[in-house]
Amino acid sequence: MQKGSLPETVQCDPGIDKGLLDPAKSPQGTFVAAAWRVCFLVAIMSSVWGIGILVNQPTCTGDDFMSAKADIHTLQTNLIRYRTMTGSWPSEAQGLRALAEKPVTDPVPTSWHKLMDLSRLIDTWGHPYQYRNPGKGKTSGLEVYSMGPDGQDGTEDDVYAQQRE
Repeated sequence: MQKGSLPETVQCDPGIDKGLLDPAKSPQGTFVAAAWRVCFLVAIMSSVWGIGILVNQPTCTGDDFMSAKADIHTLQTNLIRYRTMTGSWPSEAQGLRALAEKPVTDPVPTSWHKLMDLSRLIDTWGHPYQYRNPGKGKTSGLEVYSMGPDGQDGTEDDVYAQQRE
């Protein structure tokens, strides 16, 4: 035999029961082969089912919440700029839209310029950011927040810039 070549036939270790390797020679071998096939099929079906669930579920990561908090801080900063520019806060009816479009309801500002695009008034989950003037509960002054992934006001996943009491 030349160096680096393989032998033409491979001999099995005489200590191995060849019946376990050949399903045709052992009923136990056919059972083991069938069991492996079933396990393989169950694994594939579970993977496909699991991927389907993951694809259809809305995703919500810590990054989404951090992004919403950063957006809320930006909105709050622009509300302060709006007050400095116009002399008053936007009314609750005018809302955050007053940062992107000149209000036409009272109090109509005499001095106004656009501070944000309308697209920036939508949170990471596709819902509009909320604005209250005055805020609810122990919050004094303005309140800017996101209704979170569920889009429902007053639920546990609502996002505020700071921790609420």
